[in-house]
Amino acid sequence: MDRWEYLISKEYLLRHHIAEYFLSDVSFIIDVGAYKRTIGGAYPYNVIPIDPLKTMVDSYHGTVSAWVNEHGDLLDDNFGVMALGLEIEGEKDEWDSFFKIVEESKITIIEHSIEHQPSVDQFELIMKNTKKTLVASIDMKFCHVDTPGFIPHSTRRLVVLQ
Repeated sequence: MDRWEYLISKEYLLRHHIAEYFLSDVSFIIDVGAYKRTIGGAYPYNVIPIDPLKTMVDSYHGTVSAWVNEHGDLLDDNFGVMALGLEIEGEKDEWDSFFKIVEESKITIIEHSIEHQPSVDQFELIMKNTKKTLVASIDMKFCHVDTPGFIPHSTRRLVVLQ
């Protein structure tokens, strides 16, 4: 078990169900930072999980900027972006690529800790660099979810940008 196991707990998978509801009418979804699971339960989604930790066999094992450089021609006007557990790592190229897919998406779902200042700062940076409108914000508090050796940030915010 690793420190990220809490992300696939029943409580934290609730984030996937909320995202799935909002992303139900896009042609494909880019799941930035996928970890062991992505969405696709009841709907026939075409999901591109970008999994830098290599926890999923059928995922892109690289960065957002590498994916955009290799597959950016797939972007159309009907795709969604999902970043659950916001933590973008990398320099200017990584951020520019993330901003590109957010801006070109039909809808973007971002979920982050509101207790962890780096996540709050990253979310504020995204909001300063997007023309998208915040259409929904859902605050959540997950209780009694532990991973041995790591206590996750349990107060979270999920936002929908269009």
